[in-house]
Amino acid sequence: MDPSDVARFEELLQVACEKGELDLSALREAQQLLSEMASAAVVLADHVESEISPLPRRHALRDDTGDEAAARLAEIHERSRRVAGLFAEAALHAHRSGAALGHIGAQEGNLTPVRGYGSSMRPHST
Repeated sequence: MDPSDVARFEELLQVACEKGELDLSALREAQQLLSEMASAAVVLADHVESEISPLPRRHALRDDTGDEAAARLAEIHERSRRVAGLFAEAALHAHRSGAALGHIGAQEGNLTPVRGYGSSMRPHST
């Protein structure tokens, strides 16, 4: 991921926040960026998890609630491991969705709903 990917992600996020419409190309790009962002989050989450164990050797730790710091660290370690797993699963699904979306094409022209078929669309004859 490079800064232009992050900038494009922010642009697409802004469109999503404003409930703006994305064309098919932008949807494909969004899926790709979601996959890349989730994959990058896995790297960061894995690193955070790996940094938990050495904390007691680096610092004198205390828990501000009076609980045992080691127990709190064990909880953080487990939750960090779960976060990494969830991001990995998200990256996989975003990648697969993007691949599936790559097989979808759009027909040019005005589309109107097909009666009796919910949100199905068909070209509007002119």
